[in-house]
Amino acid sequence: MLLAELGRCPIGDGEALLETVLSKASEKQIVDLQEAPDAHKEQRLRELLVTLESPPPSREAERMLGRVLFKGIEVKEGQTINPALILKELFALQSSLESRVPGTLHRQATILRAVLNPDPSRQPAIAALRAVLGAGSVAKDEPDHELALQLLDLYNRACDDGCPVCLSADSDIEHHYLAPLLNSRRALKGLRGVLLEGTSGSCVSEVKGPLMEGRSARVQAEPGNLGDQLNPTIGLGIVQEIDDAGQASDTSAFVVDFDAAADFLVDGKWQPRWGDPKDMPYKTPKGRRVRTSDERIIASALEGAGIPFDYEPALAYEDDEERIHHIHPTFHLFRHELYLQYWGPNDALYIESRQHKEQVYMRPDVQRRARVLFLEPEDLENGTFMEKIEARIRDDRME
Repeated sequence: MLLAELGRCPIGDGEALLETVLSKASEKQIVDLQEAPDAHKEQRLRELLVTLESPPPSREAERMLGRVLFKGIEVKEGQTINPALILKELFALQSSLESRVPGTLHRQATILRAVLNPDPSRQPAIAALRAVLGAGSVAKDEPDHELALQLLDLYNRACDDGCPVCLSADSDIEHHYLAPLLNSRRALKGLRGVLLEGTSGSCVSEVKGPLMEGRSARVQAEPGNLGDQLNPTIGLGIVQEIDDAGQASDTSAFVVDFDAAADFLVDGKWQPRWGDPKDMPYKTPKGRRVRTSDERIIASALEGAGIPFDYEPALAYEDDEERIHHIHPTFHLFRHELYLQYWGPNDALYIESRQHKEQVYMRPDVQRRARVLFLEPEDLENGTFMEKIEARIRDDRME
């Protein structure tokens, strides 16, 4: 009845098509397709499907397959990884493991096997990813942990279509725990329609007024790991919007728990509301947790220099109507009364965008009370960030 009412699920169909093609096609067929001229890629893809004797797919499933096949991810200085080849190796490993046990293995078990039992001869793309991460010093301290995070992001979220209700019983790529809340794709479609009527801003903090009044809002920033979930801990529901071309566009945000949202958005209590290890997966040598690998580099350097810090402290400010709000700089060097704001990629920018924070930092009352040093990704790439920090500390002492 559900199938007749809603039609086939494009998520389940797309995942099935992706696994079929990557399992049947050779590495040479995949690479030849990826290297075809852009004008011929669509036709070459359809020719490959015929060669593999795959039934004609739905348009949504074909788009999903194309997005995985034709996406390369730049990791460092022109080095790229090939997600399609990594997925091909993970599908093959999963099939091999499932042939030895009854039932279906969870994908995390497959990733654990790939990380802890590397086999470069059978999984060269995964080995290449490990090497690239190591060469970039991203995984210097915890190579297995970093590799697992990358594979989890790729393998558990192979679908970019954005529907958080997967009706396919044997797929774990979507957030299955949302099903009791949203129930069906029809409900989700209606929800998105309502959300599209909300106000708009560059980040959640800019639209927290309407959100706390029970209205929905559109947010232009990339949500990262916050996307497509109802998160009662921070009190927000965040749904990715998909345009007619099947590409992710803006997100819609709405409050699912007003007490939690007030704690998080109004009172600025990030650590108790957004401080779990899953939210901050990177650790410094002394065990401090942060959200990104770049922030771990900065935090580790501060620890090495003996400079104590707070991570994401709440910095209060007043708006024009004398209402108290908060923003969260990346670090506070409290012995030196200096805030560090790092502008690298971070899920936190979805909550507080660079545009929003820059406006707050420019406010006269904030400039009087808070000294802030801004760091860019280039400062990490050229290794000058600690020189900038130490120079600023010296200059502030001389004032």
